[in-house]
Amino acid sequence: MRSTRGLTLAELLLAFLLITIVGLLMGGLFLQLLQGSAKRSDLTVGQVFAEATLEEVVQAGLYGANSGRLEQGLYSHDLESRTQFFYQVTSTESACPPPSTKRGYLLRIEVWWWSGEAGRSRAGVGLTSTRLSRWVVP
Repeated sequence: MRSTRGLTLAELLLAFLLITIVGLLMGGLFLQLLQGSAKRSDLTVGQVFAEATLEEVVQAGLYGANSGRLEQGLYSHDLESRTQFFYQVTSTESACPPPSTKRGYLLRIEVWWWSGEAGRSRAGVGLTSTRLSRWVVP
């Protein structure tokens, strides 16, 4: 019959190992949740910025103008750090579908962040850009 004086050294090591593994898994899960939240925040700010910029182009009547690469620092996470957002607006003139005889413009905007080039991915985050388009008939 075994005495009830306590746990053996092997049992203590096994318990410590299990607690360590569970702690590391929970920490990793928490960090992935934070990273996903930060990406979602950047994507939301990028989409709102793209919509506002397209609306400015439409209101100003700059349908036929293509912009080069532009940039603007915007708040996305906290007041101390501003994420640098880059954007480019392109415009393509084409005819409206028949029976209309008018011509319209397909405005496209691409907004990206974290890198100076559009369409780039970031390790552990994925694609860091968004695109919007709008058909405008003046």
